Amino acid sequence: MRLTRSSKQLERFGDSKNTPVNTLLRLSWIMILLLLKVLYSEARGKVTIDDDTGYFVDSNGFIKLFHGINCVHKVTPFYIPKLLDPHTFKVLRDWGINVIRLGFSWIALKPHENETNLEYIDIIEKIIDNAGLYGVYIIIDLHQDGLSKRLGAIDAVPYWFMDKIKRPPYLFQYPWPLKKDPSQSAWFLTYVTYESAHAFESIYKNVSGLWNYFAEYWRITTDRFGKKYNVLGYELINEPPPGNFYLDPFLLLPNIAGQNLLLFYDYLVNVIRQTDKDTLIFYESVTYGIYFPFVNGIPGTGMQRVPGLLQDEMARKKSVLSYHYYCWLLQSTPATEHMPSWKRYSCDQLLLNYTFKNVRSIVQSTGG
Repeated sequence: MRLTRSSKQLERFGDSKNTPVNTLLRLSWIMILLLLKVLYSEARGKVTIDDDTGYFVDSNGFIKLFHGINCVHKVTPFYIPKLLDPHTFKVLRDWGINVIRLGFSWIALKPHENETNLEYIDIIEKIIDNAGLYGVYIIIDLHQDGLSKRLGAIDAVPYWFMDKIKRPPYLFQYPWPLKKDPSQSAWFLTYVTYESAHAFESIYKNVSGLWNYFAEYWRITTDRFGKKYNVLGYELINEPPPGNFYLDPFLLLPNIAGQNLLLFYDYLVNVIRQTDKDTLIFYESVTYGIYFPFVNGIPGTGMQRVPGLLQDEMARKKSVLSYHYYCWLLQSTPATEHMPSWKRYSCDQLLLNYTFKNVRSIVQSTGG
């Protein structure tokens, strides 16, 4: 007797010869999807620093090359509104931009000592997420250029924070030793005033517990943004000056100034690592430190190690020397005028190449 199945039975169970094939196909698709999920997850892991080369690498060990722009808005509303439009990041990506240095304003975040501006945090998070949609990374920058209007600069730190810093005697208050406020014509001269030097020295020496307020800023930052894959790093502070060189003229030497900064940086890194173990730390020496060679084994930056290394042996893989290259010859030529060829050659060939070589030696010494 020949056994047969009804058409309904065949529809229900399928062709027995093809069943193993269909099962294998389904399993294959599942395996492919799982593999893609793993690869996607790996690709979105945190970027680190390769020990041997000093290059940025992703979690698969592939070198990451970054091409970026600065996005720091120093006045109200303390962000660039166009960054709230995701299309902006599509345009940036199409231009080859894959990282932005994003100012996260302290004065906007903490307008009053006991008040945190949650709306501002939401706005910055939206910008970070918009960037992530197009694979654009973020360096969160605690930006300052002279700290405060009290010191002839743009407000970067909250007013209440400035009130924590004891002012020097009246004779030495801003703009002494200058006869008039330089901020309108040459703002960078505010750094040569006694009160500016005094304020930064108070910060570096943790006078009146000033470090605690920086710690709060970084805790808020890391709690909210630390787990986002496209947050590449945290810039501890922009372009720190040397400190009170009136009381200690040796602080004008960048290798001494760097040692003055390092304890402050160690503290900030340790605070950040309490909530975020992986995101890169971007740290700066005094701006002109990168132009100085090694002296008695000490690099021009004055930093013989990366910040946080004493507490974290892996700190070299998570630290970036964030140096800023300036050619001061440019200052003598108005932006509207043609720059002489000798200036271009001096800036673009001589000084720039020397700076790259010097920075490479510094990083090889410290790691990162």
